[in-house]
Amino acid sequence: MMHIKMRTVVRHDPKASHFVAYVDGNAAGHCHYQLHGNHVWVLSTVMDPRFTEPGVEDLLIEGLLQEVHRRRLALLPYCLRTRTYLSKHHRYLALVPPAERGKFRHLAQSAPTHPLNR
Repeated sequence: MMHIKMRTVVRHDPKASHFVAYVDGNAAGHCHYQLHGNHVWVLSTVMDPRFTEPGVEDLLIEGLLQEVHRRRLALLPYCLRTRTYLSKHHRYLALVPPAERGKFRHLAQSAPTHPLNR
């Protein structure tokens, strides 16, 4: 059995307010967000079931988080998939304002600076 490595690219489409992951040129999923002042509200992440390769969804969410960090914006992860990613990758928790972390169940459980965790 031969394993073929797929090429994954994440692109930002600011006019459509989403990030798209492409696997070998085919749209594999997208993260939809809204920009409210200096806050990015991540609303949903949708993956095409044909693209179940490990890591594609992570690369998509990582691309969005890197852009939020690069632009020095705050993150409000209303999307469950994004919250799950953040709960496993604590280096991005700083993007979520501490006062907002309590709104997001997964983050409140994993964020040591949250008042409920003291």
